[in-house]
Amino acid sequence: MTERACRDCGCLGNENLDDSAPSLCPDCYEKRLERIATLFEQKCDAFEGNDITPLVVWLAGALETIGGEKREFARHHANQLAHMVVLAVNQQLN
Repeated sequence: MTERACRDCGCLGNENLDDSAPSLCPDCYEKRLERIATLFEQKCDAFEGNDITPLVVWLAGALETIGGEKREFARHHANQLAHMVVLAVNQQLN
């Protein structure tokens, strides 16, 4: 663990060296995720077709650039979220 200041609000806090979104406090990270969620909903509303790959690629990029996540974690996180979305949609259809 190391002590770091949040890059958004400046609050000091402890952080693991392998943190997925380095130098972000939990509150600021959550705010960033809320922004991504709003944008993602807009993307989904405009989505047409069956292949969700472009949405997953966009989400991974947003998690990295807006969310401040490390690239590898952002890709993994996007895949997990996409899997959850597919399961939820399938439940609604059944």
